[in-house]
Amino acid sequence: MPAARTLHMYIPFLAKQSKNAWQLAVLPCVFGMLFHYALRPASGFHGMLFLQMAAVALLGGALALLSLALAGGLRACGMGMCLFLACMAGWMLCARPYFEQPMLVLVAVTSAYLLVCLVRLLLPMQYLNPSARMNFQSFFRIAGLGLLGFLCLVLYYGFFHIRIGLDHQRALNLIPLRTIRAGAGDIIFLGNIFLFFPLGFFLRGLFRRRAWVSLALCAGFSLSMELCQWVFAIGRSDIDDLLLNTLGGALGVLAVLLLGALRKKITRGQEGASFLSWTS
Repeated sequence: MPAARTLHMYIPFLAKQSKNAWQLAVLPCVFGMLFHYALRPASGFHGMLFLQMAAVALLGGALALLSLALAGGLRACGMGMCLFLACMAGWMLCARPYFEQPMLVLVAVTSAYLLVCLVRLLLPMQYLNPSARMNFQSFFRIAGLGLLGFLCLVLYYGFFHIRIGLDHQRALNLIPLRTIRAGAGDIIFLGNIFLFFPLGFFLRGLFRRRAWVSLALCAGFSLSMELCQWVFAIGRSDIDDLLLNTLGGALGVLAVLLLGALRKKITRGQEGASFLSWTS
């Protein structure tokens, strides 16, 4: 029996998808429990965003491994992640937690998504029968759409929702690198870059926009947010935020280009970035 056919029998995400509806109910609970027990220790690193993000990124790896290990198929796991994100969205809007906590949810699920992308990237062509391709395509489409929606909600929550009703005044900085040089901290540097990394990643990889179009959309979206903060007097409009956000989007676009080039090399030109697209 060929090695590829043998692996299809024993590795769930390479086998034919089964319709186990119970996973759709169980997976959000499992994800929620994992996040609960990862968020508490991560929140202990007060003021140390890098350690918080690293701790929750490990949770993302656990979510990805769980998605690959269950026999219900990656489609069910993608739907489970979307249900989990929907629960987190309701918690965020009702409980109004500090912005740091929803961002950690975003870190965890983005890490899971990227790890599944990496698995798909490194799989040899002979293991990717039509069923396996459909498994990954369903996961990328379903989980990607849910993750992108949650990202937009986190941006709305952090920049508008939790600031409405507060006594904010307009503040403006048009001098590049002024805030960064003043030592505003790793929260601005890492947070702003990370928040726009998925946006550039999905615009280029999932929706197949050209690199320059994806970058322009990221910059335009960031600029519109800064302008809204100025118009409605709900925060500080800073050109450094625009620069960092655009840098994050550019890194997301670059990641897709590099992964696509690597996949093309692995498959000797038979596949490019199709492991990310809606239509692969």
